[in-house]
Amino acid sequence: MFKNAYLFRIESDVELIHTDIELALEAAPFIRCMPAQATSSGFIPPRGHANGPMVESVGGQWIIKLMTETKTVPADVLQRELDLRCKAIESSSGRKPGKKERKEIKEEVLFELLPKAFPKQSVAQIWINPETRLMVVDASTASRASDAVMALTSALKVFNFHQITTHHAPWSFMYECLLEDEDIGDFAVGRSIRLESTDESKAIVRHQNKELRTDEIRAHLQEMLPTQLDFTYDSRVDFTLTDMLVLKKIRLLDTVEGEANDEFDANVMLFTGEMTPLIDDLIEALDGEHKIGAEE
Repeated sequence: MFKNAYLFRIESDVELIHTDIELALEAAPFIRCMPAQATSSGFIPPRGHANGPMVESVGGQWIIKLMTETKTVPADVLQRELDLRCKAIESSSGRKPGKKERKEIKEEVLFELLPKAFPKQSVAQIWINPETRLMVVDASTASRASDAVMALTSALKVFNFHQITTHHAPWSFMYECLLEDEDIGDFAVGRSIRLESTDESKAIVRHQNKELRTDEIRAHLQEMLPTQLDFTYDSRVDFTLTDMLVLKKIRLLDTVEGEANDEFDANVMLFTGEMTPLIDDLIEALDGEHKIGAEE
């Protein structure tokens, strides 16, 4: 199911009506790039069935998928062709193309080479809990997560949301967990960490697959802050927490079992069932969610 989780909250002024969202996404389907088009994105049926619904509802949880196709011309190929054409102009006219002309030539080269470029496709998954207004995006990078919610916003026209922030920073929770000798709540410290210095050097220290509650790590904490730390939640879910409140490398453990005849339904029910309490408990461990517009 999801491997990453960027956390958002949908504003209360947005009406979450399944049929309305379905119709809006049907009007914004994925279409492959045209020959000279660099990128194209749109929504696809989450279950993978042709002409299937764009919003799958399983156990009251909604799943949406955004497909993005990109075509990239390698920078060295583009530069080489640009240089050849500029040299040809210089040879025939005795003048070097200026900055503006080089830009126009570069755009022309790109337009000609894009149809030959090999397209790559990627999928961003979106999970919406309409009851709690939680929205979780599975994307490999922050920019791709942003692209996914922006595409959703564009399709739905009126769709206000904000990325979840908490009263305590995630690094402070990681810091506390490393200093304590026992686990905090249901969050057990894992065996991998990334630390970053707080000075201008921006030095980075990584430890992989080793005990982390040690004098060595605690010595690092005198001058560095944890920016990524592995956790196991309730002996059921492994994940990496980042200082930006992003969950990465999510993995449900073998102790977790699902009950559903359909594999897609089983995966959705299993994932959302395990992640809902995890996210709630994580937000609580960080002293609660910062409510946008609320008085402090």
